Amino acid sequence: MESDPVQMIELLSLQQSANGYQMAVRISRESACTDCVVELDEYTYNQVLSILPQSRGRSRLSLYTKWDPYRRLHYSHISYKEGDLRSTLYFACSTAYIAKLQLLKEGIVPVDEAERLSPVHEASQLKPMRITKLGTSQPKRQVFFRLAAFSLFIMIAVISTSDRLFNEEDDSLTLSVNAASSLYEQPAQTDNRDRLHVNTAVYSVSQNEKPRPVSFSTAQEELKEEELKEEELKEEQLKEEQLKDEDKLYESYVLEGDKAIYALPKGYVALTFDDGPSAYTEEIVDILKEQKVAATFLFIGKNTRKYPDAVAYASDQKMSVGNHSWDHADLEHLKRDEKLENVGMAAKAIEKLTKQTNTVFRPPYGSISDTLIEDLHKNKMKVLMWNRDPEDWKADSSDAIMSYFHKVDPSGGIYVLHEKEKTVKALPAIIKYLKNKKLKFVIFE
Repeated sequence: MESDPVQMIELLSLQQSANGYQMAVRISRESACTDCVVELDEYTYNQVLSILPQSRGRSRLSLYTKWDPYRRLHYSHISYKEGDLRSTLYFACSTAYIAKLQLLKEGIVPVDEAERLSPVHEASQLKPMRITKLGTSQPKRQVFFRLAAFSLFIMIAVISTSDRLFNEEDDSLTLSVNAASSLYEQPAQTDNRDRLHVNTAVYSVSQNEKPRPVSFSTAQEELKEEELKEEELKEEQLKEEQLKDEDKLYESYVLEGDKAIYALPKGYVALTFDDGPSAYTEEIVDILKEQKVAATFLFIGKNTRKYPDAVAYASDQKMSVGNHSWDHADLEHLKRDEKLENVGMAAKAIEKLTKQTNTVFRPPYGSISDTLIEDLHKNKMKVLMWNRDPEDWKADSSDAIMSYFHKVDPSGGIYVLHEKEKTVKALPAIIKYLKNKKLKFVIFE
């Protein structure tokens, strides 16, 4: 077993130059951190570039890749964090990227010939490190003292600068929360005046006093606190990635956004639940977990006010949580901007509880137009429809619901169900029946 395994790979920036495509990354081990520049193929570069938000959050590359049997391509994801918001952003990748990721995980960093990186999505400015092994990078203690020395240099430079720099007020910068939030939130405008941005972890500045150095002990405490946060995020990601296949009888299906999805390939099946959250949500989740499967929940925005804990519970238990509009209105009866506002309100309510980006949408009554699909696609949202309907919302009994499953071929089916008492009663038998058909369960992302 590797004694000093890679714990995290943070994506710092992307660069396209005459020499090709690169990404700057920070590779963390228990003993050391390494900053380096890695060559990328054009396909993977464009895929990553297309999903990265323009805001200044932190992006961590997954240490794993997966194979999508539906579209026959490899994909991975980036864990993006900005404030309290955490998002999972998926991107397709090449076999060349997979091979390079494996080298990074083994501690082998290729030498890069570029002299300096000027990122498209800037997180930091980095010079590529000419190293071949992670073990040759500087330990964290040396990095800390280098940062302290650099901070002292900056402090002296600031003191010598005209006082007028400290008499200007900084404008606050409002960042867009995520791709979906553009439906309901516009970033605040800032002016073009030059601003001096001061790192408050090193020193603080007010209008009436000179920069005041912070003690090394305070800086060390802040650094330690940041490292603890990093460790918590790393452990959470590893738990998700290391879920054993034998304990998981379902897969994730990444929807395409440019068209509505009505069916699955043969051999697969999906259970979806509309009109929640409700008093039955958590019970449904528990039944699914007991059977080691999962489902996709399409929640109505205004219902989340009454059952907020149910929304969080479904998300925490690895169910897929989607959007079923704010008030279950027929959106095609609304104006174009009213449709987006309705969906956006629901997305905002759901994201507040799940701390994840809302990307899956199902229109009430199945009422959808090409124009709405296009508008949602521009806002990183994907439309999920169905092709199997037991009409459980009006069934007389759980047996009546179950009889539908015996009458149709379940292979390739996306079942639309509702959070009703009779459906809950029928659910264990439904799952057992689908398992006996040797079908693979799917949730949507």
